[in-house]
Amino acid sequence: MTSSSPPILAKLEDEAFDAFLKAKRPAPPAAGLVGFDGYVTALVVGPRFIDPRRWIPVFAGQNALDAPVGTTEYAAVQSIVATYNRLSTGLGDFPDVYRPRFLTRDDGTWDGHQWVVGFFAGASHAPRLWKPMLNGHRETGNPIAPIRGAIRLRSSADDLRDVAKAVLAIRDYFMPRRVQDARRG
Repeated sequence: MTSSSPPILAKLEDEAFDAFLKAKRPAPPAAGLVGFDGYVTALVVGPRFIDPRRWIPVFAGQNALDAPVGTTEYAAVQSIVATYNRLSTGLGDFPDVYRPRFLTRDDGTWDGHQWVVGFFAGASHAPRLWKPMLNGHRETGNPIAPIRGAIRLRSSADDLRDVAKAVLAIRDYFMPRRVQDARRG
């Protein structure tokens, strides 16, 4: 038996999700799929768990968490959750293969600007807790420097690896706090 109804989208394809994020009004704190990837990366590696009910509506709409199956908003929420899970699992289980999702340029370099803007927007959820990392305090060194440097429009493969190492160093720095918070939870 065939049906004339369109198939139910479990999640949006990357191109459709990118367009959804770019069309969202008011504009979310990270532009498109690349910026969103940076945003979620900061949430995953940051000092504490941020309740998704605080940030998902900013990207998918105020009522998106209650959106009916089959709607674009529902599929957008599934895309958001899939991104969060991909980054969380990937950074935890396969940290050596992690690379940030920068825009690829025609000349073989990468453009990290949107990812970096998204990363710092994600870090804004817990500014006091991020402060030692963002300010390069004595106990943290300055692992965030490669991320700041990637704001430029042309990054090399070495820059990409350096940003990945920085993300992992930040995750390692904050992980004991996250574990402690989860135990108290």
